[in-house]
Amino acid sequence: MISNLIRTGTIVQSRAVNGKMVARVDVHGRVTDWLPVIGTSNAFMKIYIPIVVGEQVTVLCEFGEADNGIVLRSLFSEESAEPTGMNESTAMILFHDGAKVQYDSGTGRMDVKAIGSVHMTAPHVELVCDTTHITGTLDIDGALGVGGDISTDGGITDANGDLSNFITSDGAVRA
Repeated sequence: MISNLIRTGTIVQSRAVNGKMVARVDVHGRVTDWLPVIGTSNAFMKIYIPIVVGEQVTVLCEFGEADNGIVLRSLFSEESAEPTGMNESTAMILFHDGAKVQYDSGTGRMDVKAIGSVHMTAPHVELVCDTTHITGTLDIDGALGVGGDISTDGGITDANGDLSNFITSDGAVRA
C-alpha cells in the first residue's frame, strides 16, 4: 500500500463532470476510475488548462488506493518536453497550435504570438512607451486626436479626395 501512495501514469480519458475536470489514468498498465484533477482556483483567480490524453501525471493516493486518488498534473516527458529556449529567467505559455506568451525577466522582454486575431475589450486602454511601431494597416473607427506633429512619406486623402496638394476654397495653396 505504501508503494501506491504516489504513482506516475498517463491520462487515457478526460471529461468535465458538474464543472469539475476528472480523468482516468493508466498507472503501470492499470486504468484508474475517474479521478479529480488538481487545478488552480480560488476567489481571486481561476486558471483552466484542459488535461489531455497522453499527458504524464502523478496520482496521489491518500491510503494507497489508486481509485481514491487525485491527479497532480503535468510532468515533462519525451512526448511532451519542455519548450525550446527555457531557462531560469523565462516563463512561457505555449499552445498546441503555436500561439505563445513568453516573458524573460533577465531581459525584461515579453513576446506574444497569436495565430489568429487578438481581441481586447476594455472601457479604456492606455499605452505608455517611448516608441510604438506598427507594421501593416492601422484602421481607426472613430476620432483621432493628435497632440503633436504628423509626418508622412505618403499622400493624405479624405472623403473629398487628395489633400497632398490641397488648395483652399479662396485659392490659397497649402504651405
